[in-house]
Amino acid sequence: MSRRPRQYRDDRGHPVMIGYFAAGAGIGATLYFVFAFMLQTGLEDALPYVALSALIGGLVHLTRFRGVLWGLAGLLALFFVVAIYTPVLYGPAERLVREDDLRPADAIVCLSSGVTNEGRLDIGGTERYLTALRLAEEGYADTVVRTRLPDDYAPVDVDVEWLRAGLAPGAEIATVGPVGSTWDEAEQVRALAQERGWGTVILVTSPMHTRRAAAVFEKTGLTVISAPAESRQYSRTPPCRKGDRAYMLRRWIYEVAAWHYYRARGWL
Repeated sequence: MSRRPRQYRDDRGHPVMIGYFAAGAGIGATLYFVFAFMLQTGLEDALPYVALSALIGGLVHLTRFRGVLWGLAGLLALFFVVAIYTPVLYGPAERLVREDDLRPADAIVCLSSGVTNEGRLDIGGTERYLTALRLAEEGYADTVVRTRLPDDYAPVDVDVEWLRAGLAPGAEIATVGPVGSTWDEAEQVRALAQERGWGTVILVTSPMHTRRAAAVFEKTGLTVISAPAESRQYSRTPPCRKGDRAYMLRRWIYEVAAWHYYRARGWL
């Protein structure tokens, strides 16, 4: 039986290839935005990647493999529905959290997060810093070490100082930086620890970042006591709301990808 040749025009003589290409380009661009959202890569310089994804999607949709493109989109949609509308992600997310028994240490290390254009700590940075100051006020260490983002971020001195003055006025605040990754933070804290003769630090960061961050800091030779920040971005106690599960999904995908990347670089 001979195969029917592919038609490139509809019954009225209009070209259909443009429609096929446009549909595939839309799927490709959408898939890129979904993965960028989940991996928290940011969209500031995304235009070339969106264009490339759209081009690849459009070209694939012109071939017999267009079903693969639709299948990938369908599987991704199913994955989102299951992850956000069921509690299936709670266990994997909690396995990323490392919470050690607290004891006195040489210093408390508070890892950085985002900063607004006005020089304010974002939610992640605020919850980390508040937890670090509380531990200092409770007497676990006299010094809180902050890591500073690159110079293209606004300084956060106002937030840092008035929070310290109100919550832990006796704490010394030391700063290292600029840093661009958890590995940078670990290396700069290690250098400060060698300078001051420290061996043990309490490491404060967001809950789902704790296991990877502690492993990176231990790779430098420091003894780490992991203390997850008190989360204000999602609830760790089930039953979780859909918004909590959406946040957990993003962080889980990001941390799993980052763990494998750091292991490949020899940072774990």
